[in-house]
Amino acid sequence: MTILELALIENWWLGPLATVAVHVSDYYLTIHSARLYHAGGKDHMEVEGSYELNPTFEADIDSLRLLSPRLFLIMALTIAFLVLVWLLSVGWESVLPVEFYFFVLGSFVCLQGPIHVRHIHNLVLFRHAVGGQGVSGSVRFDRWLSLEISAAGMLMASAFFLIWFLLTGSWFLLGGTMSCAVVAIRQRRLGRQARQS
Repeated sequence: MTILELALIENWWLGPLATVAVHVSDYYLTIHSARLYHAGGKDHMEVEGSYELNPTFEADIDSLRLLSPRLFLIMALTIAFLVLVWLLSVGWESVLPVEFYFFVLGSFVCLQGPIHVRHIHNLVLFRHAVGGQGVSGSVRFDRWLSLEISAAGMLMASAFFLIWFLLTGSWFLLGGTMSCAVVAIRQRRLGRQARQS
């Protein structure tokens, strides 16, 4: 067991804290990117419909809401779930194997890796687009294509996590494999629906 895994086992709050940190970071990077998009980024790269790809947060992101009741509720439920899994796998009588806790935690944390990469890409692009530097012309993406591109990135992340799971045996990475694959499938389905409508 690694030092990080030991720390996660010995400190019940560490996993929920990491999860909340990456999800809150995702939300505020999305808000920042959406502001740059509306400030001039869309003059060069326009997406059909909402800037946000996750239907759960479309209304909050479209209105650039800094405090999201949805995010607060989802994070509260996520913390409760992670603490319960920790108690059942580490705390009380270890009803579940400790690997299950790492799997669940990895599914929440690793999912944010490819999402944050996309945020950084968009921030760099829109920052330069707003400043009129290095970007000319324009392109418009239909909603279905934005979802297909995102799904492809999530599928690649899932494959990456799977390879590293096979090399290391880390259940944390297997959780990331699963969550990225689930989001990729969901986005492909949403993309197909958007294309047909």
